[in-house]
Amino acid sequence: MGSASYRGTGLAFLVACTAYWVGEAVAAHAWSTPAYSYADNLISDLGVTSRTVFDDRIADSPRSWALNGAWILNALLVSWAATRAPGFRAAGRLGQCMFGFTLAYAVGLVTIAFFHETPSETFPFHFIGAVLAIGGGNVVVLLAAVQSRRLRWPPLLTGALTVLATVGSVSCLLHPVLHVEAAGTFERLAAYPVLAAQLVAGVALLLNRPAARPATP
Repeated sequence: MGSASYRGTGLAFLVACTAYWVGEAVAAHAWSTPAYSYADNLISDLGVTSRTVFDDRIADSPRSWALNGAWILNALLVSWAATRAPGFRAAGRLGQCMFGFTLAYAVGLVTIAFFHETPSETFPFHFIGAVLAIGGGNVVVLLAAVQSRRLRWPPLLTGALTVLATVGSVSCLLHPVLHVEAAGTFERLAAYPVLAAQLVAGVALLLNRPAARPATP
């Protein structure tokens, strides 16, 4: 894989995570009274296309298109990057599993972009999409951390992926069983590590660092 390919793939990861965060910020900024709370409101509240009440929270997101569009763009870019990134292209089941869960992540994002948490008839599809996006995304980060050790990537990259995999996976597992006041904070502890891993991967690829060097048996 040449340096140009590394740069293109890295840029795709960077644009993907940036688009997500920018889309979320644009939607949150336009949120009607009371102000949107990153700590208390769920991410999906920003994607609801009409004013409603969900789980005792008012959902009123005039710029829901910003987040829904960002979800779709992130899904497309990450799926494309996964066909070219070294960890996904590595031979063996681990690379195949990473690619498969990346597709699940992308399908989940597209699903929640079209099926929102309200009305009630769309919620089951939204829930499935959220599980695929957050759960599948965290599995990819976890597998990437394992892959980084197997391919002997730079220790800083391996360490960053390991920390993100740990935080995201633990939060993802605990999220359904713990009821906390700051629901938005806890959800973001599960979702943001996936985006942060895309940022880390993007920077690493732009620096042309993660050369595939399989570990000796």
